[in-house]
Amino acid sequence: MAEPVGMHAWRQLLDAMIDNKQRHASVDDGLYPVTHPNPGATEEQLRATEERLGRPLDPQYREFLGVADGWESYHFSTNLLGTSDIGVGDRWGETARTIAQWFGETDTAEDLGVADDSTQFAPIADTGNGYAGCLYLYTGQSDEARAGSVFRLDIDSRTMWPDLYSYLHHENLEQGMYLAEQEMGPHARTWGRDIRSSPPTMAEIVAKLAELTALVKSVTPAQRRPGASQSELNLLTAHLGAALDSEHRELLAASNGLTSSYIGEVLSIGQILDGSRWREGILSAQEFHDELERQSVAMFGPRTRERLSVLQIVGSSSAVPFAVAPGELLAVRPDGEVRGLVRDAMSELNGGWHPPYGCVREYLLRVCDHIWDQTARNR
Repeated sequence: MAEPVGMHAWRQLLDAMIDNKQRHASVDDGLYPVTHPNPGATEEQLRATEERLGRPLDPQYREFLGVADGWESYHFSTNLLGTSDIGVGDRWGETARTIAQWFGETDTAEDLGVADDSTQFAPIADTGNGYAGCLYLYTGQSDEARAGSVFRLDIDSRTMWPDLYSYLHHENLEQGMYLAEQEMGPHARTWGRDIRSSPPTMAEIVAKLAELTALVKSVTPAQRRPGASQSELNLLTAHLGAALDSEHRELLAASNGLTSSYIGEVLSIGQILDGSRWREGILSAQEFHDELERQSVAMFGPRTRERLSVLQIVGSSSAVPFAVAPGELLAVRPDGEVRGLVRDAMSELNGGWHPPYGCVREYLLRVCDHIWDQTARNR
């Protein structure tokens, strides 16, 4: 069973959810109007629901219903069921039939590590959008999930949340991240402001990387280095025989090399000139992908596609070495675009395509966003 969190915690969360709904209404031109949770259920309503179900309600879910007895369109077209819907009526019946059909046609039970019994998943939210977004409270018990866990039905959903509070808290956090971008532009959630009129300097971005990585458990914070001198930058330009990309230059002036597990090792001017770290990266990337290929052959048998040659990929590129990461070599093209040379080559071999990383500044801002999102979800 999921442990109660207290009425105060629920009211705080519901207030935050209402605030996000009001913000959302202002950015989507009223497409999804503001709605509010129903008043809490009475003790008599809760007992009648338990009598109808023939079992006690999960303690945390019971607590929630005592604060909010359902909420129409609480999240887009998804509705949290109230006591009048639980165990009776079309909404309950249709949502129960949906999970039964899903279990019958997919490997969801196996993926979740639970018994293949859809009746152990009690509906707690239905949706006007087909099946996507229906919520279920798990009433069984397994090694992978406890009673009171929450499952959101979706095409690729394989996650059981510990309880309803955790799920709604996460969902509201995700909504807040989205709204920050809508209200203040790209990367606003990470910086807490609209950076379009006054973008952070490269030194500020490097500092943000160090700050964010310091928040991640089991990860060494990004290691900054003193910035390169003008003479060092000029030496690199002379070595390249062409102008160094302005943003790559600004980064090196802010930190002449940088190490982060989220990027790899951003090469210093000395490493670019010397070339030995880049060559090590080529060998390492080749070994990495050869091992992946061996594992693939062992599982699926040999394929006729051309072997990926990292050395050939790098040799045919005019991009300036930027960073070495496990299985990857990042470089800056003459147009300023950061490219994953190995990723691009693999996409070409497999007939696929990957969107570009963006220029150096945009690439680093996206890395900061990724780390911020990760740390925010773990708070």
